[in-house]
Amino acid sequence: CDDADNDCVPGGEQRDTVTVWAADGSPPVDVTDLAAAVAAAGDGDVLGVCPGDYAGGFTIASDIELVGDARELPRILGGGVGPAVRVGADASVALRHLELRDGLAPQGGGVSAPQATSVELEGCRVVANQAGAGGGLAAGGTLTLLDSTVSGNTASDLGGGVLVLPQGLLVLDGVTDVTGNTARSGGGVTLVDATAYLSSDASIHQNGASDAGGGVFGSGDASWDGGTVSENTAVRGAGMAFEPALGHGDVRVARATLRDNTATGDGGGLLADGAPNLTVESTVFEGNVSGARGGGLALLDCDTVALTGSNVGTGTARFGGGLALESANLTTLSTLAGSFAGNTASVDGGGLWLMDAAQVQLGQGKTATSIVDNVAAGGGGGIDMTHGPLELVSPDVARNSADEGGGLRLSGVDAALLSGQLVDNVATTTGAALHVAGVSRVRLDGWLTVDSGASTVPGIRVDAPQLVVCGSTSVVDVTENTVEQRTIAACYDTTATTFTVHTAPTCNALCD
Repeated sequence: CDDADNDCVPGGEQRDTVTVWAADGSPPVDVTDLAAAVAAAGDGDVLGVCPGDYAGGFTIASDIELVGDARELPRILGGGVGPAVRVGADASVALRHLELRDGLAPQGGGVSAPQATSVELEGCRVVANQAGAGGGLAAGGTLTLLDSTVSGNTASDLGGGVLVLPQGLLVLDGVTDVTGNTARSGGGVTLVDATAYLSSDASIHQNGASDAGGGVFGSGDASWDGGTVSENTAVRGAGMAFEPALGHGDVRVARATLRDNTATGDGGGLLADGAPNLTVESTVFEGNVSGARGGGLALLDCDTVALTGSNVGTGTARFGGGLALESANLTTLSTLAGSFAGNTASVDGGGLWLMDAAQVQLGQGKTATSIVDNVAAGGGGGIDMTHGPLELVSPDVARNSADEGGGLRLSGVDAALLSGQLVDNVATTTGAALHVAGVSRVRLDGWLTVDSGASTVPGIRVDAPQLVVCGSTSVVDVTENTVEQRTIAACYDTTATTFTVHTAPTCNALCD
């Protein structure tokens, strides 16, 4: 672009000109009508777009590249009457160093590519577009954004920034930011039976939803890997929200960071509502806020949930500062490694609040789940659980605090606490380490240490039918706050406020 013919190359001075480099090697040609150049282009052609404003609304039907100028992005304008760019069925298109703006469409205001094979954007800005779904972009094949920004777009329904249609793949690479977009659900990104991969520098940031999924919304089967989802807002699932579609909806989230998202309702970081199977791997939840249940995660009516190597910290909610689970379908929850640390509940369940679970297993083998430094104003500083079986394997439940059950409050729970420790927890009223109520049976077994921390109240409060202490357990006496050590041949049992010592065979029957 140096004012000579046939040389509209990035970095020059020429404006409002498009140079077509044909794939057949014929001499380049300068034109001023971008839409006409696109219509005439064949597979493999490259169109160099000089700085300037160009009318959009055209369809790219061939496998071509549009290359703008990184110093001053050429603008392709939808003009409020159509999308900035349409990509035709089965086409593979690359858009580089362009700004796509002011589009308006039912689907994909900036880029509408529902049946394209692939669309790649490099160094692009997709801004100020509107659509019913996919305010910025809507794609059904592979959509790749490299060092690009999607901002200020709006969808009246799904996907303010990006909508990925069934069997689609979204790749956010380099320093790509989806920010400041809004929708009913999926303010930043919506996946419909789709998959997303993000680089470590890619972010979904400061988007908003009037319903669910301020950052990300998933419908049906969804997989999300990588990136940072931060400072998004919504009524439900401010960071991410996942809901099933037509009876299916397996969800996987891996290697992501969900930070400082705020929901007025359930799920500050992540909401899974009715998802059959949810897997969360190596993911960090930090500083997320819920006005109801689940500062970090809210799991409602899911079938199975598995958390592996994930850390849930500094979350805030009324119930379940770190994690809240409530299930009419009796969810099975398991964790391997990871932690719940520094979370706060204004009512119950500082670390975890669990209601009506089919099975909860925290920790496996010698791999513990750490539940430390959580606070609840009511019950269960570490865990507050009502109804269902609980297995804590090698737990590290320490320095939690609550009014009742500084470490754990269990009601109507069949629980086994195997090895590990419940130490340095604090309660104001009763049960510094453990408060057992309702129709519960709790077994303390293995090399487990229980104490009353700095509390002046008993380490264990039992208002339930049975507490059994087995194995080589060191436990604070209910009445005297003193540590007792059982021998291999004996076990403790209580139905009131003091322990009874048993020997075999009674002990064996209680502890098997």
